[in-house]
Parts: sequence; C-alpha cells; structure tokens
Amino acid sequence: MFCQSLTFSASCNPIIYQNATPVFIDSEPDTWNMSPKALEKAFEKYTPKAVIVVHLYGHSAKMDEIMKICNKHQVPILEDAAESLGTTYHRKFTGTFGKYGVFSFNGNKIITTSGGGMLVSDDEKGIQKARFWATQARDEARHYQHSEIGYNYRMSNVVAGIGRGQMKVLEKRIAQKTQIFETYQKAFQAIPEIRNAYGNRGTKM
Repeated sequence: MFCQSLTFSASCNPIIYQNATPVFIDSEPDTWNMSPKALEKAFEKYTPKAVIVVHLYGHSAKMDEIMKICNKHQVPILEDAAESLGTTYHRKFTGTFGKYGVFSFNGNKIITTSGGGMLVSDDEKGIQKARFWATQARDEARHYQHSEIGYNYRMSNVVAGIGRGQMKVLEKRIAQKTQIFETYQKAFQAIPEIRNAYGNRGTKM
C-alpha cells in the first residue's frame, strides 16, 4: 500500500496490522502532503491495494491530481483526515473524496471527545461491516456467537454527545485557526527562509 511519508505513524500502522508492505510516497513543499508527481512515479514500479492520503495540519492534499492518478490505475483512496475536519478543497470536504475517510477526535484535534474518531463513506455495506467489526463482531443471535474476529472500537454515547455538542462551534474554531495561520504568515513574510504550507492561500481552496 502507498502511504504519505510525512505523517504520524498511525497513518501507516494499519498497513502493518494487515501484514502488508508500506511504500512511502514523498511529500511536496506546497502542501506538505503527498506529491502527485511522486505518486505517479511510484505507480510505474508498484501496483498497490490502496493509497493512503493524509491531510496534514488541516491542509488538504491536491486531491484532483491524486484522484485522477488513482482512478487511472483503478486503485482506491483511503483519506486520513484526522487533522482536517472542516477543511475544504474546491468546496468539498476532505475525507469525502476517497472510498473511505477517517477523522480523529483525540485531545489535540479541533473537536475532541478525548479519544476515538469517525469513519465516513458512501459505501453503505462497507460501513455496516466496519460497524460489525467495531462492536466485537457479534452475530445476530440470542446467544453470544462470533463467526469473525471482532474489535472493541466503539465510542460511547456519552463521549459521542460531547463531540456532537462541539460541532456547533466548529466554524468558529476554524476561523480561529485561520487567524492564527494568517498571523504567522504576516509575522514571517519578510523572512524568505520561513514559508508555511500553501503560501498565502490558507487551508481552504
């Protein structure tokens, strides 16, 4: 599987969980995310099962170019949108481009439930299967019956309620993050050696 090189280890750990081999794709200076050019070059040598794209620090990867490359090779995209809840790319939210998108509600994220996250997809059967695995893979039976290996990846109703409550202030927090970004841009604009991702374009495209 292809995975972005500049990211937290959680982006590539699931590849190892599946006894697969990660192939790291270099990142680019514009977005600090996966380089479409490097991705195209990697496809000349490998045919992966999937491509894991990360939207690092709230910045969207160049999804138009990446989607075009992956569609050409008929390889699905998994989006790690853990740090980009609320970020848009050409008016579409990150995490909704690929086959699956994942978000994190860890303590350091823009919205937090203290832990846990969210899986999104247009694949209803895939979501149902993920929910089945996440709830110990318990079969529909009156007794305890498990025909598959399951996991305890559930988020409790209590912490989910905390997260839903914070959704009401998401836009306000995005505005605050944007203001911080612009403050740094202005403070360092006279120093050519210091450049933030996306130059002066911010996180929304």
